[in-house]
Amino acid sequence: MKIERKRNKSGMAAGIGVLFFLIFFSWYIWGQQEVNPVVMLEPDEMQEDFQFLIDEMLAKHPDPSRKMTKEVWDKRIAEIKSELDSEKSTTDFYFILQEFVAEMEDAHTGLVMLDDRKWLPLLLDWTEEGF
Repeated sequence: MKIERKRNKSGMAAGIGVLFFLIFFSWYIWGQQEVNPVVMLEPDEMQEDFQFLIDEMLAKHPDPSRKMTKEVWDKRIAEIKSELDSEKSTTDFYFILQEFVAEMEDAHTGLVMLDDRKWLPLLLDWTEEGF
C-alpha cells in the first residue's frame, strides 16, 4: 500500500515536472517573437501630436505654466519642438512628452501610453488591511 502511494506521488511529481518543462520550452520557442515591434514616428506626426497636447492643456487646464514662468514655458515648448525634428520611436516620443507634462508638477495631469495588447483591467491598491 505504501509503495503504491510513493509510486503515485513520484509519478505525479514527474508529470508536473514534464508539464512545466513543456510550458517553458514552448514559451522559449514561440515566445521569442517580438510582441510589439518598434514603431517609428515621423517628425511631422510628432509635431502635430505635440501641438495637440499643448492646445488641449491650454484649453482644459486652469494654469499649465503655474510652476514656471511664461518664458520658461515657451522655451521648453521650443526645445521640445526642435527635439522632435528627427524620427523617434513611440516610446521615446512618449517619454519626451511625459517629461514635459511632469514639469507642470500637477498630480492631476499625465499621459498614458496605450498599446493594442490585451490586458486585464485590474488595479491593485494597498490599504490598511493589505493588498
